[in-house]
Amino acid sequence: MQLKEILSKEVYYAGPSSTLSEVAGLMLRHHIGTVPICDGNGQLVGIITDRDLAIECCTSDVDVRHAQVREFMTQNPVTARPDMELTQACELMAREQIRRLPVVQDGRLIGVVSLGDLAVCMPQEQAVLDALTRISVPSRVPQQTTMRQRAA
Repeated sequence: MQLKEILSKEVYYAGPSSTLSEVAGLMLRHHIGTVPICDGNGQLVGIITDRDLAIECCTSDVDVRHAQVREFMTQNPVTARPDMELTQACELMAREQIRRLPVVQDGRLIGVVSLGDLAVCMPQEQAVLDALTRISVPSRVPQQTTMRQRAA
């Protein structure tokens, strides 16, 4: 089975000049955690996640009403082709440790596939379980802390 058979075609996206506040509002309204960033021609130029927003807003002194997404998005995100096999997509997501995969054709965003989409379509496939396991492994071992240390 290929990605074009299961991808979500109703994709909410924003432009690079959108503000962080606008993108956060889009995420809230549509219950999504990732927003692809496309230029005026529909070309995918970046991606931003709810985690990106949370970290940027909490660790920097930015005005989310004016700061543009282009300053915080991941440029040149990992993408897939519509004819990619589902098992190949699982492997790509595992290798890159990503849960959502934009699908592009000729550089234009045509949809998004999530790890959840793959799990629903391939419930018995070991590739999905392997992908989830590899995605969930931290890229570095977190420092052990105690509750007292965090509260201080």
